[in-house]
Amino acid sequence: LQADVAATLESLREEMAVSAAGESRSTGEEAYAVDLSRGGRHVAAVRASLPAQGRRLTGTWKVDLRDSDLAPFVAGRPLPSISATGDGTFDTDDAFARVHSAGRLNAVASRLDALGARLDRLGTVALDARFDLVHGGHSVRVDNLTVSLAGARPVAVAQSLQPFDVDERTGDLRVTVS
Repeated sequence: LQADVAATLESLREEMAVSAAGESRSTGEEAYAVDLSRGGRHVAAVRASLPAQGRRLTGTWKVDLRDSDLAPFVAGRPLPSISATGDGTFDTDDAFARVHSAGRLNAVASRLDALGARLDRLGTVALDARFDLVHGGHSVRVDNLTVSLAGARPVAVAQSLQPFDVDERTGDLRVTVS
């Protein structure tokens, strides 16, 4: 099964298209794909497979997002200039009770005064993040995290040296001791 939908909004110069596909293979494995594209660029793509035996969905994700992709959905509101790219992997159980994702995300942003007047002082900022996270219940487990935020000079650099958990309800942080 494959479905394609495309639209050209008045505020878009290029067509925005969504493609979704699902396949059941003779081995019993299922494969899925969703792709959001604009012009010839893939804005977001997810590919996943579900083996015949077991109930663990695994796959990959990729983004190439720009502020111009978001502008039609926030009509009349100013946006910072954003360009973000990233990719990674994920896996989850069939109930999405435990979701694991690992990957990288790089972004460059300017005109941050659109988010708050004081942020304009940062000028153009770049974010580089590498992560390995697991969400389950009301907790996020961070197995690996490296984040750097830089402008004309480094603004912040953070790296987890050991795994930790964050309780979503309370904000409590618990460091895992090996």
